[in-house]
Amino acid sequence: MKINLIGMILNNGGRRVYEGSILDDDGKPMSAADSLDAMIMDYAKVRNGGQSEIVTLSREVTRQHTLINSDGG
Repeated sequence: MKINLIGMILNNGGRRVYEGSILDDDGKPMSAADSLDAMIMDYAKVRNGGQSEIVTLSREVTRQHTLINSDGG
């Protein structure tokens, strides 16, 4: 089964926090879906060792990943 991650987050967490939180290349506020998509794409980049001006790694995910690796997993 596949899920619509952006739809799931927006429908359960609310759109308000994402609406206009990121500006497009013209300096105009982006829709909630487009803002969240940009954050997710940047998060994936950071998670794979890249850098972002928008997001940072989640401490919960980083901590969990570190614990798994320290156990030999």
